[in-house]
Amino acid sequence: MDWRKEYSVGVDQFDIDHKTIFDMISRLEAASTNLSSPELQEELFETLMEYTDDHFEREEQFMREVGYAGLVEHHGLHAEVDEELHRLYRKFRDGDEGIARDVVEFLREWWFVHILQVDMAYNPTK
Repeated sequence: MDWRKEYSVGVDQFDIDHKTIFDMISRLEAASTNLSSPELQEELFETLMEYTDDHFEREEQFMREVGYAGLVEHHGLHAEVDEELHRLYRKFRDGDEGIARDVVEFLREWWFVHILQVDMAYNPTK
């Protein structure tokens, strides 16, 4: 996956966050494809979950500050992603060897649906 200009949501901090998340997804994908050590995959997965949680907090705080009307719904979508990531992480920790690819597939889908469609709703230039 390569970052494209049209992925920008028009808010600098979130573009930085999204680029970072995008890169983390790509690194996790490479680690799972190359059958990197489970320890490396776990480290990448944990880092991605932590960063995503922090990003969700920043994004929701911004939405509160600007009075974004879709905040409650957006928070619900974030909660769904967080719940699914933690479910997949538990499966990974329980020894499901192929789960890293499922994680990457879930994250790609989330990327193209949530970030590129839902998050564009608060893009001030669109």
